[in-house]
Amino acid sequence: MQQTEGRGAGLIINRKADHQTETASGNSDITYCVGLWLVPGNKKRSREHYLAHLPKTLDMLKNKKVIFLYDDETILEFVKASIDTPHFYAKKMQVTEMRAYQHIDRLIASAKKFKIVEFGRLKAEKGLIHYKRDLMGSGEDAYKFILTVWLSKVFIINEVAIKENPFNTSAFAWVDASISRFAVKPDSVNFIDVIPNSKIQMRGSGMRYRGKRINFNASFILATIESWRKLTTYYSEEFARAIDESYPNDEETLLHKVSLKHPDLFEKIKSENKIHQGSASVTKAKVSDIFYSTVYLLITSISHIGK
Repeated sequence: MQQTEGRGAGLIINRKADHQTETASGNSDITYCVGLWLVPGNKKRSREHYLAHLPKTLDMLKNKKVIFLYDDETILEFVKASIDTPHFYAKKMQVTEMRAYQHIDRLIASAKKFKIVEFGRLKAEKGLIHYKRDLMGSGEDAYKFILTVWLSKVFIINEVAIKENPFNTSAFAWVDASISRFAVKPDSVNFIDVIPNSKIQMRGSGMRYRGKRINFNASFILATIESWRKLTTYYSEEFARAIDESYPNDEETLLHKVSLKHPDLFEKIKSENKIHQGSASVTKAKVSDIFYSTVYLLITSISHIGK
């Protein structure tokens, strides 16, 4: 294995290509960006969770063009032993270097103002989960780092991956380190099969923001350079607004807000199984959305009575 300096401060790991490399195809012009920053005390995902799923995620990226971001040399060595591609670019990046970190104290202060009584009985409510599990459960110090990573995904692609572009590709994808956990589901889609187009392509979500279902899950985000730049502009605007919002936002709530204002920029990745399920499941989901939206409005109204 050879190591050479890349365009930026990253390191290109040249593995001996004794296997068949990728052929010219629709997804051969994609750089897949994976990052892992283990935060002690993280109540959402343990160190063991990531170390179990990361090799499986890397296996899904066999022979693909991969950028790996990390802050721990032992994690890099773990990845180098697991990944199987001749196109691997590693870059060390501290959480404190990420764009969102410079605003993290204000974001935490705003999250602490979250009116939990308004969301206490809402299922899958983003703010409620982040407040209870991540802020109160993991603790403020851990939450600062966890939230910084979540909120910085879009910025990292635009300001690091695209800027350095070690493989000179025209499309980039963010891939969560443990995205392989979705592969066990019968209706899941192998993200590696998705071909870039003019849209921001993402998976759907069952989570909620203020009682309403959010549009997308941010474990996988695929787009061309042009679309990533548009997204970064719109996402930056929502990020700025979220800094002082009394709600524990994350990257998915911000991307949801962007998608509501710019729906033509987004496209949901649909699984074949769900496409053929018919209208029954769609109707059930709509009824559920109406129920939780109504409950949120009702609880909010009651909580403000007498104020």
